[in-house]
Amino acid sequence: MEPRSYSLIITISKRIDSLVSVLGVLKNHDAVITHLESRPSRTPTDEDNEIDYFIQFSVLSDFSPDTFVAILQEFVVSASLVSGSEPSSCLSDSTPWFPRSIADVAQCCTTLFKYGSELTPDHPGYGDKEYQVRRKEIAVIAKRYQYGRPIPRMEYTAKEIETWGKIFSSQVKLYPTHACKEYNKHFPSLFSECGYREDNIPQLEDVSRYLKAKTDWQLWPVIGWISARDFLNSLAFRVFPTTQYIRHHSKPFYTPEPDICHELIGHAPLFCDSAFAQFSQEIGLASLAISDEWIDNLASLYWFTVEFGLVNEGGSPKAYGAGLLSGNEELQYCITDCPERRLLDIGEIIVTKYPETGLQPLYFVASSLEDMRDQMSAFSKSIPRPFCVIYDHINQKVEVQTAVV
Repeated sequence: MEPRSYSLIITISKRIDSLVSVLGVLKNHDAVITHLESRPSRTPTDEDNEIDYFIQFSVLSDFSPDTFVAILQEFVVSASLVSGSEPSSCLSDSTPWFPRSIADVAQCCTTLFKYGSELTPDHPGYGDKEYQVRRKEIAVIAKRYQYGRPIPRMEYTAKEIETWGKIFSSQVKLYPTHACKEYNKHFPSLFSECGYREDNIPQLEDVSRYLKAKTDWQLWPVIGWISARDFLNSLAFRVFPTTQYIRHHSKPFYTPEPDICHELIGHAPLFCDSAFAQFSQEIGLASLAISDEWIDNLASLYWFTVEFGLVNEGGSPKAYGAGLLSGNEELQYCITDCPERRLLDIGEIIVTKYPETGLQPLYFVASSLEDMRDQMSAFSKSIPRPFCVIYDHINQKVEVQTAVV
């Protein structure tokens, strides 16, 4: 019998007997360990007393993965086992390109889908030459960014800081009564750790380092609005593509595109929450190598959750969507009796149309961020794909496999 290789990713207690038990299971199956790495766990519970292990091993071909994992369940918090060799039959010429490692994300963040420094006539900044020149300067900085290097620090102008300040001060007043408890828990820490203030636009590098330490997420500067596929693919690696420019000062409470106010006020605080962080990555992993139709479905899911989602707190809807948390009018509107609200149902969401501008007529309400994460994890298994992917968070890459346990 020929030996076969496997990759095992587990989360276990930091108690030494937990690791000893896992190694004992491997020994009882006559496994030969070829690689082992460990690090403190940051998903999905973000508990300080857990640790992740990535173990590669080989065993004889009569090895039963189902039996092996069933035995492991007694000693681990979670376990993912995949066959160690990538079958060439999984990938074909028709398979859409997708990033395989975090370094590949660079290819997702350089192709512009919309806006950037070239503005259309309906953009508030169209016709403002000074603003357009400034956008081009910021676009060049983002375009030159290379993975692994610190994100370049921006020197924002007095006018840009004034625009930020108007948005920041208006939103902060609403959060205690309108934002979800997870947002209100993490937002204050960004004041002391990342320089969030009315008179200061935080630096992406500072926020990215903080998120990396909290939940292993990081920011990646982009020149403008990238495609849905590229954006969702980036999320698979816990990378959030982020703009550095700011909306036009003539309309501080409106922007037709994501800007740094939307990114840092709306999105960044919730990436500190482990359940929300895991949910966002699940969407990203589900997007790898799927059809254009399914990319559209996941884009709808992203819109109704990460951008415009509500969560139930004691019978009242609270905002966790970035489009709400960074939009003054809609944050006040979304919890009134005017819009329609439905319980979160991913199957329904992916076929629901939405307007890209104006107040949303419909919101979906999650029972909790944890339930939303669990629903996404289960739903992702129903998305048609000729193979499965598993994320190796130790090496920040994905493995393509025919079967997963």
